[in-house]
Amino acid sequence: MYMFQYSNNGAASVYMSYVVQSGDELTRIAEEYGVTVGNLEIINGLGQPQIDPGDILAIPLAACSSANLNWYNESLIVPNGSYALTANNCMKCGCRPTDLSLECSPSGIVDKCSHLQCKDSNIFIGERHENHTTSGCNVIACIYRGHLGGKIFRW
Repeated sequence: MYMFQYSNNGAASVYMSYVVQSGDELTRIAEEYGVTVGNLEIINGLGQPQIDPGDILAIPLAACSSANLNWYNESLIVPNGSYALTANNCMKCGCRPTDLSLECSPSGIVDKCSHLQCKDSNIFIGERHENHTTSGCNVIACIYRGHLGGKIFRW
């Protein structure tokens, strides 16, 4: 039995079900979704790259994960190029397709969201400011770190 563990060659993934159509070949499906034939064989328990119309395949899609972001009381996995709403729809977290990084900002769809501004600053979650000086550059960012009981954590 193969355990998905939300990973594809060590990268965060989500899985999509794909119904094999007449004329489909595993190599074409692998190319279309950016995976290897070997991964599809392992994930789907195929002894050989033989598929038939009507077969249902699990296809791993690259995703962003909050696992390495030190979030409080929350784990989020978002498919590449899409977004998810979290923190009672106050936050919108998107997966950037260029580098598979998770970026969160206020969703703008809920009126009553608190704790969106970082302490001792005038910036909100998702914003960053750069101050250029003669000695270098100072970057200030307000980053989402999860939520619990209506409270949004930021750093």
